[in-house]
Amino acid sequence: MTIHDELIDLMSSCRDDAEYMNSNVSRTEGDPRGTCFWYMYNRIKITEEIISVYDKRWNPDILSKLDESSISEIHDRIVTVTRDMFVDIVSAIEKGTKDCLKMYPSSGIKESTLKKANRLYLRNIMLSSCEAGVITENDLGRWDDVLLIRNLAVHENSVSDRTTRLAISDIEIIMRAGRMMKGPMDTYIVLTELALKLFYDWLISMHERFNRP
Repeated sequence: MTIHDELIDLMSSCRDDAEYMNSNVSRTEGDPRGTCFWYMYNRIKITEEIISVYDKRWNPDILSKLDESSISEIHDRIVTVTRDMFVDIVSAIEKGTKDCLKMYPSSGIKESTLKKANRLYLRNIMLSSCEAGVITENDLGRWDDVLLIRNLAVHENSVSDRTTRLAISDIEIIMRAGRMMKGPMDTYIVLTELALKLFYDWLISMHERFNRP
């Protein structure tokens, strides 16, 4: 499967989530539980359109004539484009999580989170959600992995501050202190898919536990 194919699948999955939220969870037009997924769908679509241009330019005949250095440059461009998508999607999830919390005032998660810090941070929201039984310890660990890589991508240009290996979904990310993180070319697509699933599962769990007619 090509990078473009993976983005098509990711976009389709996000669209399905958005349609489910609109049909089964959202109450009014503009309900954040639907609109946040449509925003993320559009963001993935932008990335898919960019990669589709690369697909046309970098057909097998052209790639076969390129040297190793040129191939590496292409790899770096794809990673940059998909990394930007991942960062934007996680930011949208953080905003969406805060907005969706307002829909479930009886959960007490907002109040619990604000006791941990004077602002609502996504990690603390998920920690409070775990304490309330909304998500599992395993999911909290996966949130930590996603946020670790997001923070390194945003603040450190993906240069790691530690030496470790992360097994996420079906990929391995290698980190060495002071060096750029290493993973397969579709690393940020896989991470985006995981972030979307974690957010969707959190929201469904919130809705099942705290929805009031």
